[in-house]
Formats: sequence, structure tokens, C-alpha cells
Amino acid sequence: MLSALAARACCARCLLATDFNEAPGDTEGVTPAPSRMDDWLSDQREAFEALVGCSIDAWRGVEIALRENTPTGPRFEDPEIACLQLRRLDATVRLDEHRTIDTYQDGDEWGLRITETRTPAGQCDGIYRERVLDLPLGIVDAAEVRFDEGTLAEVTLTIVGAPLLFVAAEFYENNDGTLHLNRCDESVLVFTNLADAAALTWIPARHV
Repeated sequence: MLSALAARACCARCLLATDFNEAPGDTEGVTPAPSRMDDWLSDQREAFEALVGCSIDAWRGVEIALRENTPTGPRFEDPEIACLQLRRLDATVRLDEHRTIDTYQDGDEWGLRITETRTPAGQCDGIYRERVLDLPLGIVDAAEVRFDEGTLAEVTLTIVGAPLLFVAAEFYENNDGTLHLNRCDESVLVFTNLADAAALTWIPARHV
């Protein structure tokens, strides 16, 4: 199933310009025709749902700092925010297979995508840091994919009974040091407690 996905995703990536997959030639900012985009999103749903029954054996990710300019440098944690903000998330599946979860851009909106790739560990500094992530491991019991007006906005995996929520969104720092949260933005937020996501103020509002 994912081999077919990879072929069609390659076609879609030729028309989707993102920070992580630049489109060739002068196609930057161009999105597929509706029928092709619908096919690609359908494949994405199937790829997330295909994780059901698989064993997730490790997680690794590249974090993006919540705050960039502080006296001690970039800050990746905040006592009021119980989630991870990631540029990408890599899963080891069935010991020797790999999936990468990151985002795609469609016009002004960003959504989640999954690809059958292994991203090599690289040097990260400044507002980025790469590390092994302490997230639920084991058999995926369920996968729920949620769309928002045609954007693949959220995915919830249930792993050995534990929820793991992915949301395409990003925190932005205000001039007064507070943070605001944009939904359908270019980072991947990861929650291990669904109540923590429900407690946040989302722009625009999140409907679950």
C-alpha cells in the first residue's frame, strides 16, 4: 500500500512547494488540480490508517524552539504548554521500517503527511534540536484522521491504549513574550494527553 503511496506522493510533491520538499522549476506555490489533490489526500489517510496493527519501536524528531531570543538562548519548553513542537517526526516501525511525519503546504494552509522514508540524523542548532522522543511505543490499535476544509489537520494514533495526537500548527511569540497558536500551520505538534490540546486557545478555533 505504501509503495503505491510513495509513487503518487512523488507526483504530488512535484506540485506542492514546502520548506522540506521544494518543487522543481517554477511550480513553487502551485497545488494539484482538485481531483489529483483528493487522490493524494486519500492515499495519505490510508497510509496513516495502515499503521494500525504495526509496532512503533522508536520515535525521533527535530524540535523547533517555542521562544528564540531569551537570555539563555532558544527555549524548547514552557510550563504552560504540554506538547512537542516539531519540524518532523521519524518513527521506526517493525524494527527496520521507517515513516516520517511532517507537513505539506496547500495555498495558505498546512496539513500533515506521512512518507515511507528514513530521514538521516543531521546537525541541528539554534532553534532546532534533534533527539530521541519519549512517546508511546508498541502496537497501534487505532488511527483517526481528521480533515478541516480539505486540509489533513490532525491524526490521533492509539498505541497500546495510549493516545498520541498530531496537529499541523505552530506557536508564535508575541512582543510581550506570550505565545499564540496558529492551527493548520507548518509545524507538527504532538500531544500525549488529549485534554492538553483541548485546553489551548487555537486560531482559528479547533473543532473536534
